[in-house]
Amino acid sequence: MEVSLVLSLKLPPGTATLPKELAATAAAGGVSIKLGCGRTKVRALPGAPPGQVGLSADAWRVLAVPYQGIRLKVKKPKPGRLEFGPAVSVLYPGRGRRIKPEWIEERTDQYFGHLRGAPGLLALGFDRSINWKDGTVGGFVLDNRPGQSNRTIAARFPIPDAVYLSWITRPDVVQRLRHATRERAFNWPRRFSKWVFYAMMSALPVIRDHLPDTRRFHRAGDLEAMLACYETVWVKKVRGFRGRGVVRVRRQPGGFELRFMKEKRPVRSLVANPGELDRRLRVVLGRGPHIVQQGICTVGLKGKTLDFRVVVVKDGAGEWRCLKAHAKVAQNRNLVVTSEAPYVGVVRALRRHIGLSRAAANKTALEMVDLSLKTARALDPRFFPLGILGMDLAVDAGDKKIWIIEANPVPAWDYSLEVKKKLGRSLVDYALYLAGG
Repeated sequence: MEVSLVLSLKLPPGTATLPKELAATAAAGGVSIKLGCGRTKVRALPGAPPGQVGLSADAWRVLAVPYQGIRLKVKKPKPGRLEFGPAVSVLYPGRGRRIKPEWIEERTDQYFGHLRGAPGLLALGFDRSINWKDGTVGGFVLDNRPGQSNRTIAARFPIPDAVYLSWITRPDVVQRLRHATRERAFNWPRRFSKWVFYAMMSALPVIRDHLPDTRRFHRAGDLEAMLACYETVWVKKVRGFRGRGVVRVRRQPGGFELRFMKEKRPVRSLVANPGELDRRLRVVLGRGPHIVQQGICTVGLKGKTLDFRVVVVKDGAGEWRCLKAHAKVAQNRNLVVTSEAPYVGVVRALRRHIGLSRAAANKTALEMVDLSLKTARALDPRFFPLGILGMDLAVDAGDKKIWIIEANPVPAWDYSLEVKKKLGRSLVDYALYLAGG
């Protein structure tokens, strides 16, 4: 059933009007109204017009309905409870102050554009605007009333049923949201790292064979042991991103060669012995945990480094699917990372740089997608609910084997507007699925 909930200051103090379809339920005795994670008691008022009910003292703060006449769906009434929804939100860091109207409209369309006119509480919220005492969030709500569906209203709203966490890493916020939403606050990457990913996935036979040998880098001996096995290794920060904190180390006559990026410029450094190599790495990488990883031969045409990104997302049925796949090819042979590289089609890159035929390239591309989906399904139950993963893969230029380099739960969205909309709307559809909407 779809109704409009009327909760207005124009009504007598402490009252609200319920739709006539629900008036009889409310008149039968004291019931509670639930919207998102907000719940308040109502009671029938003697001599009041049909549908007009009394509210508990904290109703205005708890329900925080941002405008009169919000269109919602009513779940099948349970004894003593009326539940409205769905209620979902995208949560950003900060307080949401001094936000430009252009940003609001762009993000609203990106996430909720396909739901304009649909019933439900659809909102953009901010973590530092949450009032935990009242259970409300400050932000912007899509106005879904007839004739108003192109507006976004600044308002407070109840903590929703499901929340997509956009760059929210504060543990206190996430833990409280997990409790409030009953584990429907998803894509928190706090516990996710390159080492955790490898340790988990290496225990699964279907994925283990596609993982390069990876070890923790505690001391010089760890690196020496890997260089004894492989001519080239990568040393990486456990939580590095976009090519930061990544060094390629290669054995060569008389010592070792290091290649890395510094202020977006390629740097080449030569050292003579393992002790000097260890000291140099500590300077380049800085403090913190690191891993050392088997080097894969990913050099393509003209010596250019290349790798592949497969973005998989949850859909409105809670299933993983591939939304975007592309290759990244370094612009010249001096660049050892591809974080700033332009995107290239997967099949085109496989043919041009790996030397595959069209049929073999198509087959390999499908295998990369299938492997990414298997990995996402394996990771999902081991973390809080995930909604999106950016899988980084490589294809060995020699034996053409597919390797999984890492998985990123917060992949960059530097795509076209059309792709950004597909990503955002898929995440909202998944939130609606979690909310039961």
